[in-house]
Amino acid sequence: MDLVLPRARETGAIDDPATRQEIAKLICLYTGARLASDGAEAKRKAGTTEIIPAGSIGKLAASVIARQASHVHTMISGAEAMLSGPDSAADGIVAEVLVSVPAISIAGGTDEIQRNIISERVLGMPKGYRADQGPFRDIKRNA
Repeated sequence: MDLVLPRARETGAIDDPATRQEIAKLICLYTGARLASDGAEAKRKAGTTEIIPAGSIGKLAASVIARQASHVHTMISGAEAMLSGPDSAADGIVAEVLVSVPAISIAGGTDEIQRNIISERVLGMPKGYRADQGPFRDIKRNA
C-alpha cells in the first residue's frame, strides 16, 4: 500500500484514469479495514461481551487488499513488476509483493475458512456438511 502512490507518480501512471480508479479502490478498501479494526479494538478495550469477529474479517480483508494492491502494482509497473533486483520496480520490492500475495490467502486460515467462521459465528447461518459427523465421530484425534 505504501508504495502505490509514489510508484504511480514516478511512472506517470497516476495520469491514467483507469489506474487512478483502481488506486482509489485500494485506498478505500485499506481505509475501511483500518476503521473496522480500530472500532473492534475500541470495543475490546471497553470490555464488551459482544462477539467481535475482527480477526476473521481482518484476515479476509487483508487478502482482498493484498490482491487489489497486486493488481494496482501490475497496472502501474506493467511487465517490470515481475522483475527483481536493484534495476527493477522499487528495487524488486514490487516483485516480492506480487509473489507473496497468494500466501496471504492461505496463512492463518484460508479465505474460505474465514468466510465459514463469519457465516456461522457472526451471521448465525447453519454449518456446512462435515465429514467427521458420521460413524467416525467417536475416533480419538490428537491424543
